[in-house]
Parts: sequence; C-alpha cells; structure tokens
Amino acid sequence: WFSLIITPIIVLIAIFAPNYLFVHNNLGGMESTCFTWVLSFGGFNTAVFALIGFFTGQGKVYVVTLTFIIANAINILFDYLLIFGIGPFPEMGVAGAAIATGGSQVIMAIILFLLFFTEKNERN
Repeated sequence: WFSLIITPIIVLIAIFAPNYLFVHNNLGGMESTCFTWVLSFGGFNTAVFALIGFFTGQGKVYVVTLTFIIANAINILFDYLLIFGIGPFPEMGVAGAAIATGGSQVIMAIILFLLFFTEKNERN
C-alpha cells in the first residue's frame, strides 16, 4: 500500500526536481534524464523491497535470489539493446540505461507479486 501511495509523489519529484537540482551542471541534461527515469519507477522499487522483506522473513531467501538473478539478466540484456540501439530498439544512451533498470524492477515486482499472491501465502 505504501508503494501505491508514494508513487504519485515520486513521479512529481521526478518531473519537477531536476529543474532545481541540476541547474548548474554541464553534463548536457544526462543527469536530469537519468534522475527522471529512475525515479519514475520508484513505486516499483519500494514494492520490490517490501516483498523482499516478506520472503526473507519467511526464510525464502532463494526466492529473492532467483528473482534478482532473473531481473539482473533482463537488465543486462535491455541495457545493451537500449543504450546502443540494437535491432528494432532505438539508441537511447543514458535514458536507455535508466529505462532498462526500471523495467527490470517492474519485472522483479511482477514475479514477487505473483509468488506473494499464491494460495499458500494466503493461508499463512
């Protein structure tokens, strides 16, 4: 629930904060782009860590470990595709790296949510 509540706040920060935080940097907007994209996925990040706490508390660290391995493998693949623009994917540079990281967080959240909402966990 906290993740759902905090998501609009994080997205607003992602949209408006770069104008104030990165005014005097000379990096050509790369820091603003990365900041905005990474924070846009912030709600999924908080949900992932809540679910990690649930599975770790139940002693199911293997679930967390396997999910991290899957999400990081996907992140590596999409980093390569989105940063350099391979095949049908456009070259996106820093934005592509941030989108790949956020996308892997979304996939991790989906996997953990699906495992969380199993019948066995509802009985516990």
